[in-house]
This record gives sequence, C-alpha cells and structure tokens, in this order.
Amino acid sequence: MKAWSAKDISFARTTATLRLRAALYLIHAHLAHSLVRSAAFTADAQTSVELYASAASSLAPGTICERPRCDSPCTKLLGCGHPCIGLCGEPCPSACRICHSDTFDAITRMTLKESESSDRFIELLDCGHIFEVTGLDQWMDMDAHGEPDSAKAIVPKSCPACKMPVWKSFRYGNVVKGKLHQIELVKMKVYGYVKAGMEMLERKQYEQAHGHFKEVIKNQPGNFEAHFGFAQALCGMEEFEHAVPHLRFIAESSSLATEVRSLPAKHPDNPLDSSSLNPSFIAAPSQSLAIQSLIQWGSALTSLSEFSDAATLCEIVLRHDKNNASAESLKEMTAESNLRGKWYQCPEGHVYAVGDCGRPYAESRCPDCGSTIGGLHDLAAGNKHWH
Repeated sequence: MKAWSAKDISFARTTATLRLRAALYLIHAHLAHSLVRSAAFTADAQTSVELYASAASSLAPGTICERPRCDSPCTKLLGCGHPCIGLCGEPCPSACRICHSDTFDAITRMTLKESESSDRFIELLDCGHIFEVTGLDQWMDMDAHGEPDSAKAIVPKSCPACKMPVWKSFRYGNVVKGKLHQIELVKMKVYGYVKAGMEMLERKQYEQAHGHFKEVIKNQPGNFEAHFGFAQALCGMEEFEHAVPHLRFIAESSSLATEVRSLPAKHPDNPLDSSSLNPSFIAAPSQSLAIQSLIQWGSALTSLSEFSDAATLCEIVLRHDKNNASAESLKEMTAESNLRGKWYQCPEGHVYAVGDCGRPYAESRCPDCGSTIGGLHDLAAGNKHWH
C-alpha cells in the first residue's frame, strides 16, 4: 500500500471540500427553486380565488355569468350511502342509480338502470324531472322548434317532460336570464304601444289610439289597460256598441267590479248617488245611448281620486248591460284574439308583431332598424319567433 504524502492528503482534503460545497450549493438551489414555485402557485391560487370571489360578488342580479358549465362529477354520497349521480356545484338529484333504477329520462328514453355508470344527471328544481346532462344541455340550447339557439323563440325554456317553465337552475342560469331579457323587450314594446295610445287619447286622436290598442290586444289579449284604452278610443269615435265587449272583459276578468261594489261602505261621505246620473242612462232606448250616458257620468267622478274610471265603467256595464256574455264567450273571444298575431325578433334584437294569421305574408322591414322580416308566410333568416 502506497503511503500518502502530506501533499496528497492536502489535495484530497481540498477536493472533498469543493465537492461537498458543490453538493450543498445544488441542494440549496433546488430547495430555493421549489420554494419559489410553491409560493408562486399559492399566490396564483389565492389570486384566482380572490378574483372569482370579487367577480361573483360584483355581478348584479340578472347579469350573464362568463364561467363555463362545470362537468365534474359530484363526489358526495346520498342519504342511502350510494354515490350521487349529479354534477359538482349542482343540487344533488333526489334519485339514486341503485335505489331508484326505474327513474325514466324523457330525452334519452332510458331508465337510470339502463344508463352508463359515467353518465351524469340534472334534476330540474321547478318540476323534479331528471335528465342526463348532455341531452339536457342540447335541449336548453335549442329553441321550441328544435333549431339552434341562433333562431330561438321568445318563450321561457321548459321541461322536456312536462313543459313546466324552467326558472330555477344554476347550470342554465344564463339561458334563463337571456329568455327573461327577451321577454322584457316584448313587454317594453307592448308598454310603448299602450303609453303612446294613452297620449293619443289625451290629444283626442281617437283613431290613431284605436290602432295602437288594437295591436296590443291582438298580441296580448289579457292587457286590461289596453282594453280600457281601446274602449275609450271607441267611445271617442262614437262606436259605443263596440266598446262594450272590452269593458265587459275588464269587468268579468278582474277584481275591479268587487272593489266598486264596496266603495259606498269604504267612502260613506261620497256615495254613488243615482240622482246624479243623466236621465237617459236610466231608461235608454238603445245600448249606445246608455253607454254614452255612463261615460259622461264616469267623467264626473274624476275629482275623486279613489274612484278609478275603469272601475266606474266596469260597474256600469255589470249593472245595466242586460246582454252580458257568458264566461265561455269571453274565453272564446280571448282565444280568437290570441290566434291573430304573434311576436318576432329581428337579427338586431328588435321585437315586432305580425297580425292576421301570425306569419309575415309580404316581405317587409323591421320598424326599428330596417332588417328584412320575411314573406310568403315565412321568416327571413335571423328572425326569431315568439308564440
């Protein structure tokens, strides 16, 4: 064995020291890099959570959420001890794949027993029906005619099994909000017609007001304000007989008649004294004269803010019209009106109505932006139909 010289021992010690330092340096560098990555990941995760919480808290009611639908399976166990068949973040369906294996899916036409173990299901909270999520996604993204969402009808989305409107849903919240927004556009359109008609009545432009209220009633036959405005316009045009059905509709379809009957008890200081009536109202030879007199009498009550003109007219019709139509006749009148017009939406989002058969016959333009509406009983591309 060769003896080590002092020089060899010194060299070996120096080499070992350098190697140890190099190893320690590498270990330190690796640990430092790992700590930096861990800190960065934690910071990113915390930032993401904070941003999500901030975005969620800043969303106003009715605002469209930009987060995509989550398809992760739910990891919870049901009360029976079996796995949930739903999705993460959604209410757990009440049905169990094992305990309720006969539960039927109206879209796939299969029971839970016949479905794949990987299939996930959604329960609609409005009605309780359960559907496989892929099929329900497609249903919710289609319109009432089976067309893609680009040609959607302006109606609430409904359950595929029972047609119950869907209002309560986390997963389809954006669909529900979108439909509500479109319905509000229609209501604003109707309100605009009613408001314009009322302004025309104030200016005694009865024929123009008549046209506005007629358009509203075609497409919204239950609008009380439109019926009353229509009756006022007809009386202004001295077509009193035609005003009677609209006043009768209000009288028999609302609580106004009951409220008017109770007015003497509520306001004993302001009784409805029959002596103030126009004599022709008591024994009018014709219905038109009676209606004309009752309009004059109703106008005399405008100084009493508690008394609605509409209620006054309704009460008079109830008490003095000997030819009241039955409730069935009123229903038929309403149903007939409902068939004569439908609402549509042009590609730019403006809503408009089409009368007669409810389909555009001659090609025309949107009244707001000029987009083509359609012709020959068919809609132009991009127009959307509302039943």
